[in-house]
Amino acid sequence: MIKLVDKQLEVVNKDGLIVLTACPGSGKTTVVACRINRIINTKRLKTYQGVLSLSFTNIAQQSVLKQYKELTSVNLKFPNEIATIDSFIGSHVFRPFSHKLTNSCNQPFKILSVNSQWLNDIYPKLNQFSINGQNIIYTKNGELICQGVSILTADKKRYIQYVKEDMFKKRIVTQSDVNYFSYKLLLKYPFLIENLIRRYPFIIVDETQDCSETQMAIIDLLVNAGHKEIMLVGDPYQAIYEWRDAEPQLFIDKERQPGWQRVELLISQRSGPEICKLLNLFHDKRKINHNPARTELLDAEVKIVSNDNIHQVIKEFLSCAKSKGIEINENNIAVLYGGHKSNANLNKLNIDPISIWKTDFQKIYSLILLGKIFMEQKKYEKAYDQIFKYYYFEEEGKQLISNDDLIDHRLSEINNRVLLWKFCKSIPSLQMNLDEWIIKVNKLINQMNTKLGIKSPKLSMIYKKRGEKNKNLKESLFSNGSKELLADNITMENIHQIKGRTFGAVMLYVDSGSGNYKISINKIEAILKHKDLFNGKYHEEGRCVYVGCSRARRLLWIVGKDKKIESVIKMN
Repeated sequence: MIKLVDKQLEVVNKDGLIVLTACPGSGKTTVVACRINRIINTKRLKTYQGVLSLSFTNIAQQSVLKQYKELTSVNLKFPNEIATIDSFIGSHVFRPFSHKLTNSCNQPFKILSVNSQWLNDIYPKLNQFSINGQNIIYTKNGELICQGVSILTADKKRYIQYVKEDMFKKRIVTQSDVNYFSYKLLLKYPFLIENLIRRYPFIIVDETQDCSETQMAIIDLLVNAGHKEIMLVGDPYQAIYEWRDAEPQLFIDKERQPGWQRVELLISQRSGPEICKLLNLFHDKRKINHNPARTELLDAEVKIVSNDNIHQVIKEFLSCAKSKGIEINENNIAVLYGGHKSNANLNKLNIDPISIWKTDFQKIYSLILLGKIFMEQKKYEKAYDQIFKYYYFEEEGKQLISNDDLIDHRLSEINNRVLLWKFCKSIPSLQMNLDEWIIKVNKLINQMNTKLGIKSPKLSMIYKKRGEKNKNLKESLFSNGSKELLADNITMENIHQIKGRTFGAVMLYVDSGSGNYKISINKIEAILKHKDLFNGKYHEEGRCVYVGCSRARRLLWIVGKDKKIESVIKMN
């Protein structure tokens, strides 16, 4: 039985337009699940009406579904719906009505996946301008801007305008484009908004601090059209997606906007008192308290460690977790870092897995090696994705642009998916020389081509780069410390990838002051001096550190090679 504290109960039972600011670990997922249950049981909804709960990540979406089932012992049923905000806008507005943008149903739009590099491959001049094609976005007024580029020259403006116009002609859009065009459709056709209000008279939007301008504009359209029951849940201190057009200031503005009721949850049900104390170092305008009733968290520990041998520190960290009775598995233990460069430092990849292959199809050749690396790291979904991309190219002779290309594609059939998974598990061990590995992989590729019925494969073999040395792959890729680490069943991930998750023990890796790293000791030093996670220098990096630290329940180690870390982060 889930027992709510008084403040949580107040939020569950409150009606109207609500802005809920919830600190890390305050039980907002529990509140959302209980609120959904309360509405279903007490409100007289018509048979076609339901509660709509939106979040910004799949992890958060699954957390609400899991919490609801734990509360009610049943799965949430139609006509109620829990989805990510991107998937909901895409499926309920853009896909069914995008033909109104072109007055034609002949060529449907394809939506690029968020991490797709296709735009920079097709429009190479973007690379010359140091622009990520995914970061070209529309404001709600239709102006084109580029995230991460403070000054757009006339040449850059003309080129990004050309890119967007050409994409539209090809019927290819980014997820940000989907949100913008959906906003324009809702603005032009009011009946669409009216239908949404009738269908979903109660809406909950979780992680609203990560809303983009157009997403918040869609919420405003609903309210302006008469929707009276919307709850926005979020925490601007945990906004870590500004690089993907999130605008946390919009959530802060909503807290002050007339007509919206503001409620705060500032008691952590997740983290012990020492961890809450650490989090409070990052802000002086609010204070997070530990729930004293959670006695199992009273032994929480924070440790600041400097050591050149990071992998030795990880061993000591795991030993400390064991001594506290924290079971070593990927759901309990996490080693977190701030970005791709930090990942390279932490995992110590000695060579680039892409650079060793023949240049004509370098990215495609590398997919099988990347798949094997992910298999060794127990990141099975990512491993499968690499192999699927390889065989899509084998069959189609082109890179996978969008998940829309997979609809009705024969590689998506269950029997072929099983074969691709078997391929993942059959990729040869890295504990051999590169030439031997290539021979075995090419044999495996040909066997799989036969099983999949690919009669005219576009590649059928992979080739290394001329002059590439024939060294042991495992030793070439990983340091000895990394090889040992791969055997441990723990989560090692970028902070952005674990948003919404909780661990018994967390180790946060901090890079040294030199180099352009997402999280470095010099940045943390600046952040802890100004304590401003909205306007101060490195404010988004500060929020990343904040989110990473707040994932821990009982044990938090902050680790770096620079001895300066021990003087910068002071707990006393």
